[in-house]
Amino acid sequence: MYLIGSGSQLKYVFDICTYHSAIYVQKVVDIGGFDDKFFDQIRIRHGIMDLPTFEKYIDGAEFINAFIATSNLKIKERLIKRLIGKLVFTNLIHPHASISESAIVQRLNVMIGARAVLQPYCEVKAGSFINTGAIIEHDVQVGPYSTVAPGAVLCGWVNVGKGVFIGAGACIKPGVHVGDGAMVGMGAVVTKDVPEYTVVCGNPARRHNGKRINDSKEMHEVAEGTEDTPVSNTVPTGRDAGSNDFCSLEQGKAGCCGVQAPGREAGQTPDKSTQEV
Repeated sequence: MYLIGSGSQLKYVFDICTYHSAIYVQKVVDIGGFDDKFFDQIRIRHGIMDLPTFEKYIDGAEFINAFIATSNLKIKERLIKRLIGKLVFTNLIHPHASISESAIVQRLNVMIGARAVLQPYCEVKAGSFINTGAIIEHDVQVGPYSTVAPGAVLCGWVNVGKGVFIGAGACIKPGVHVGDGAMVGMGAVVTKDVPEYTVVCGNPARRHNGKRINDSKEMHEVAEGTEDTPVSNTVPTGRDAGSNDFCSLEQGKAGCCGVQAPGREAGQTPDKSTQEV
């Protein structure tokens, strides 16, 4: 599998792939600039490519598994849309995560960390990151390219929009809607709906005048020339987190939910045409 990304989230994903699963990382693709000792070790052991070199390398290749690991949600979205016709995006689900059989995890670059809990009939959409110890209760909807930080709790019937960041230890009470692009601060207790592109914090959570912090200029340059248009491919349906997870990518077993993807045998690589942004 190829890891594409930068920063602390890439370190997190790389560490789990290397030391807590059977997934072999073939190469790391740099989109933000690596300058510390950790990435010097990666460069020696696995090699690091830049994105233009990687795109030339995969041109014409088939069934290359990849995962994009970056905390910049906009960059993640644009890269997936840019590369979706060339790569098969994998879900990474930690073996110690707890996922109900009735939970739905879209099979497209979703990360679920250790001790995270997905309760019955919740849904996590493409490109989202459910971090360590987060709890997604029953009937919760987590929109695409959203991040739920460690220890956050989303109570029943919460609806989270696209590109939302929910801080560590935050609690969102039942039935609350969090609008697209909103940010919920660390430890906030959200009792009312949060408008789009709003920052809230405190207990009870109140609107803050600040704005979301942009990532580095180098990372934004990666997405230049891309468009925010959706890809019109078929969406995989059912209760499947996909066979491309920590428990089964190497062994070819069913996903953590115990259900295989519709229309294919265990261990078979999913068709790129079944992925959608």
